Amino acid sequence: MATGIVHVEFHGADLIGRLHQGQPFVAMRPIVEGMGLDWSKQLEKLKSHPVLARQLSTLRGMVAGDGKGRQMQALPLSRLPFWLATVNPNKVKAAIRERVILFQEQAADILAAAFLSNGTRQDAAMAKRVAGTVMCRILHDTLVGLGRDPKGYDYATEHRLVNHCITGVFGGVCEDSLSIDQLKLQQELRMQNAVWIGQGMAYRERKPLLEQHAVTWCRTQEIGWEDPNAS
Repeated sequence: MATGIVHVEFHGADLIGRLHQGQPFVAMRPIVEGMGLDWSKQLEKLKSHPVLARQLSTLRGMVAGDGKGRQMQALPLSRLPFWLATVNPNKVKAAIRERVILFQEQAADILAAAFLSNGTRQDAAMAKRVAGTVMCRILHDTLVGLGRDPKGYDYATEHRLVNHCITGVFGGVCEDSLSIDQLKLQQELRMQNAVWIGQGMAYRERKPLLEQHAVTWCRTQEIGWEDPNAS
């Protein structure tokens, strides 16, 4: 994984990431303002959120677009999909709705790609494991929010769903049997699945969407991958 600070130009917004104690963090203000949201209100919500408040860190040396160092509020990259899922596009102004959705769909992936741009197989494997942890955490929090017992859910089902999209097999997959591109696809699908879980989307709705997302993402990334679920 790349070291130091990463900058990503995303639809006019300068998104900033930085490694902190070996973990990728992302500056939240550029993301919030890039979506067209009010930073002060969103920061207040972050600080009062029972889960995200514990993850929020103040990092020094985050270099802004003007080249000057800044002290910024940041979240672990693994928690960004969780926060994005807390923003309801139906409750924002119509003028920024599509932009909010665009960030929800792509911002986390764009930042993850920046950190992994020159990554090795080991980096890709680690990233997909982190994504798996994120997916399960968001699922746990979503179940709790719905008043359901998270201990009664078969979390492995979500991993099998992702594996099915990649290999056509609804079951476990040996990490060593996957190529670097497949590991990256696995990480991407876990992160996307996490976003949809956080938005309250049911399993039966996510399954076909995740299969299609695998095809679309590989085409966008120009990855030569044969869809095992194509008819």
